[in-house]
Amino acid sequence: HTDSLTGLLNRRGFSESIQPKLEAKQNIVIFYIDLDGFKMINDSLGHRIGDLVLQQVATRLMALEFAALECCRFGGDEFVIVLPDTNRGLDINEIAASIINTLSIPYEDDHGSLLTISASLGVVRCPDDSRDLTELIRFADAAMYCSKKQGKKRYTIHCWYGKRNSAQKQCNAALK
Repeated sequence: HTDSLTGLLNRRGFSESIQPKLEAKQNIVIFYIDLDGFKMINDSLGHRIGDLVLQQVATRLMALEFAALECCRFGGDEFVIVLPDTNRGLDINEIAASIINTLSIPYEDDHGSLLTISASLGVVRCPDDSRDLTELIRFADAAMYCSKKQGKKRYTIHCWYGKRNSAQKQCNAALK
């Protein structure tokens, strides 16, 4: 089940791909991505240009050099990346910054004009935050909205365990 525009997994394909990992109790990290400024491109330049940008976003995400990357267009201008975290060795901060930097490089329309957008991310860990896919996506989405509230072009790591910093408290409040 793939998205016809980008060639990435669609929401259904993503669910079918991730569910066995959750059932096998694998450690994974989910990066929920929303494009900042995409609506303005779509509204002002049209859906054809918006589609070109979405295709370029998908190409950039698939070119990220993380082992066993799974990528999905979740809908509209929202994407999800899943990485295995078998030994808890992932540097989530470095990966999130890399995703934001990669997606913030200007895009070209069909006339060579440069278009600038960025990305806001929400990050969750399984099993720490949940083992339920619906709940993980809800937490990641809430964390992403915290990133947008804090000024966009940033990431927020959701966390239910240990100490909760102010960003995590904001995420928790966004869930209510």
